[in-house]
Amino acid sequence: MAAENMKCIAILIFFQFGVLITLILQFNAMAIAYKLLQKKRMLLISAYLCLKNNKWAKRKKHLKLRRLCRKRRTIWVANGRTDQWWTNLLHENIPPGTWNKNLRMSKECFYNLVAQLDPVIGPKLNSPNYRFLTTDKKLAVTLYYLKDTGSLWMTANTFGIHQSTVTKVITEVCSAINKLLGPTYIHLPRNKDEMRQKASEFELKFGMIQAIGCIDGTHVALKRPPDNSQVCLW
Repeated sequence: MAAENMKCIAILIFFQFGVLITLILQFNAMAIAYKLLQKKRMLLISAYLCLKNNKWAKRKKHLKLRRLCRKRRTIWVANGRTDQWWTNLLHENIPPGTWNKNLRMSKECFYNLVAQLDPVIGPKLNSPNYRFLTTDKKLAVTLYYLKDTGSLWMTANTFGIHQSTVTKVITEVCSAINKLLGPTYIHLPRNKDEMRQKASEFELKFGMIQAIGCIDGTHVALKRPPDNSQVCLW
């Protein structure tokens, strides 16, 4: 009986020892796999950083070559280009009504808008061009361009600047107006009372009920229906 018990105990100890050896081998295999994954991850990171550094080095070299090959600017204002019309407008050496005709607003309204936009589009005093554009000239360029068909060359020649400068100025001023003044002057009614007031004003002015505003048809693409298109008024 005692011999059988000793035999069972030996078998149990051997079985537990085998389980322990198996667990140790599994743990070593997991550790090796983890190390291999870490090594692979570090190789991928190194390859990515090396590729990124190579791209940045190539771009840096390309920019350096561009700077070396670029022609040095000889003039900031082309010969013959003048802003005499704008100077005459500022000093009122022109017929009355020119402000409203060319900029679509009075001089007082214009300078009121200049005062509101000056903190955003004011001239950069550290510009290498000594003839930097003032706030009033930037606004005048934009309004002159937007007043009719919008000719870049006509606007550029009128204000004595280049066409590319006109494009940049228009983008800068329009962006400033949208961000700074847009939410103040262009917005939907904020409450019921304001909506009723707008509807009443619109009805008194245009005779249309239950309306608070309208959009010009030239700003919206409207397609005639295929049937009975003659009944459409646009």
